[in-house]
Amino acid sequence: MRDSQAEIKYNLAIAFDNVAKEISGVRVNKDIEFLHRMRVASRRLNNTLWAYRHFFSREKVKKLRSEVKEIIRLLGRARDLDTQAVFVRKAAGDVKDEKLSAELKALLGIILKNRRDSQVDVLKALRLARSLTPRKSLVICADADVLDAACKTINRRLKQFLKLSNAVHRKNTGKALHKMRIGAKHLRYTLENFSFLNQKKIGYFVGEARLIQQTLGDMHNYIVWRAEALLEAKKYPHTKKAVIYFVDLCSKHAAKSYKEFLMVYYRQCKEEAWVRLKEIVAGLK
Repeated sequence: MRDSQAEIKYNLAIAFDNVAKEISGVRVNKDIEFLHRMRVASRRLNNTLWAYRHFFSREKVKKLRSEVKEIIRLLGRARDLDTQAVFVRKAAGDVKDEKLSAELKALLGIILKNRRDSQVDVLKALRLARSLTPRKSLVICADADVLDAACKTINRRLKQFLKLSNAVHRKNTGKALHKMRIGAKHLRYTLENFSFLNQKKIGYFVGEARLIQQTLGDMHNYIVWRAEALLEAKKYPHTKKAVIYFVDLCSKHAAKSYKEFLMVYYRQCKEEAWVRLKEIVAGLK
């Protein structure tokens, strides 16, 4: 069984490897899942570096995180267009109105063209990923207090998430709920980073944070796609009917995702999930 410092080294190595192993598939660009996995792996690596920042040179961690954040940024647009294309392609196949289906296919063609254009940024991300500062340059501090740092780090993420969750009770919550989604993602990844301290107990809350992240993430995607479609309609008037249909479809899916989120959120409140997490973290010390 590995000790805590060995777990940190192992987790960091896996985080780096998970980014590197997707590079070839992303470059070939035959399956959108390669890019999806690389983007997720990059986000996880960024959070892993943040969560473990107490154990390594802060200057080196800061430099690495800057490189990883740029990879995430460069992959973002392409991933958004990939998922949007899947959604529109399905919609075009589902409708029975031939004219509407033809317009949706035209809209799909515009999305796919934008996706091809975004490949320039994807290739930049791949070059940066290949030249990442080697993880061997990160040497763990021999006197690092893993348990104390873990508790402080988890509590910090939890505090941020709970503060952002106040958005649920406000009006016009779109942007605030997007921030809450990011807070849930950060909490989830940080819990995963330190799950080796108590896999059974911490693992449960990883799942709870994931539910918030997923439902709000879906809602955010539909809201963004709706806004982008309205902009495209001005440039491509021949897709007007398709855009109206697409916008309505996005609105319905966004509303559904929001209801799913509320069900998860209020269940967690009733079960005092995050109060229990605080107690578990306090019990680790």
